[in-house]
Amino acid sequence: MTPNTDKSIALKKINQLIAENNLDKKEILNLFENKSLNQSSTQESKNKISTVILYLGGLILFMGIVFFVQMNWGIFNLVGRIGMTLGLAISCYFAALILEKENKLEQLSNILHLISIALIPTGLFVTAFEFNFLEPYGVISTTIIFGILTLHYIFANIYKPKLIFQFLVIGYLNYFILCLFALINQYTPTNFEYLNVAEYLTITLGISNLLVGFYYAQLQKIPFTRFFYLVGSTLVLTGFFDLMMNSYLNSIFNIGFEVIYLLLLVAFLYLSLITKRKIILFPTILFFIGYLIQITEKYFANTFGWPISLIFIGIILIGSTLLYLQIKKEVIGD
Repeated sequence: MTPNTDKSIALKKINQLIAENNLDKKEILNLFENKSLNQSSTQESKNKISTVILYLGGLILFMGIVFFVQMNWGIFNLVGRIGMTLGLAISCYFAALILEKENKLEQLSNILHLISIALIPTGLFVTAFEFNFLEPYGVISTTIIFGILTLHYIFANIYKPKLIFQFLVIGYLNYFILCLFALINQYTPTNFEYLNVAEYLTITLGISNLLVGFYYAQLQKIPFTRFFYLVGSTLVLTGFFDLMMNSYLNSIFNIGFEVIYLLLLVAFLYLSLITKRKIILFPTILFFIGYLIQITEKYFANTFGWPISLIFIGIILIGSTLLYLQIKKEVIGD
C-alpha cells in the first residue's frame, strides 16, 4: 500500500467524521491553529529553559574567573593584574561584538557583554591603582574613570544600540557629574555650601532622570521607566527639600519657599496621575509626610506642645497613607 493510498483512506475517514458530526470549516481550521499554537508554546518553553541554563553557565563562568583571580592575585605582577581585569573585559567586549553577527550566538554574545560590563570598571580602577594614580589623586582619577566609562558606553550604544548600554550611560554620567562637582569643590576656594550647588545639582540630575523615564515610557520599556521615574522624582524632591531646610534660604524666603515646596508636591502628585505611575506617587507621599512633620515641628510644637503635635503627626501619617491607597486604587493602574 503506497503513501498516497494511505492518505486517500485517511481523507475518506475524515470526510465521514465531518458528515456524521456536522463539523464546519471554521472548527476544522481552529483545530489546526490550536495544534500550531501548542507546538510554538512548547518550543518557546524549550527556548526559555535553554536561555536560563546558558545564563547560569555564564554566571558560573564569571564566578570561576573571580575566584581564580582572587586566589592568585598575589602571584600576578602589574601586567597580569591589569590583563586579568581590564584586558579580559576588553576581550569579552570585542568577542561579543563578533558573536553578535551570528544570530544563533546572540545569547552567548549577551553573556560576554555582561562579563565585560562587570569587569571594565574593576579593570580601570585596578589600572589606576597599579600606576599609583588612585591614592594621591582619588577624586581626579575617579572622575576620569567615570568619564571613560560614560564615553565607552555612548560609543558602544551608537555602534550597537542596546537598552543596557543606555542604562549604563545614564548611570555613569550621573556619577561623572557628581565626581566633577566634588572635584571642583575640592580644588576651588568657593563656598559651595553657601551657594547650594549640591542641591541644585541634585535637582538637575533628578530632572534629567525624569526625562529619561519619559523617553522609555514612549518606548513601552516599563522596568526602565519605573526605575528612572523613581530616581528622578526622589532626587528632585530631595534637592528642593534640602533647599527648604537650608537656614540661609529660610532666613530670606521664610514661608514663601515652604509654599513653593508644597506646590511642587502637588505638581508631582498631578504628574503621578497623568502618567498613571504609582512609582512617582510613592516618594511624593513620603516627602509630603516629611514636609507636614517639618511644618508641624516648626510652627505648632511650641504653640500646642509636643503631645498635640504628635497627635497631628499621627493624623498626618494615617491620612497620607489612606490618600496613597485611594489614589492607587481608583486612578493609577501601574
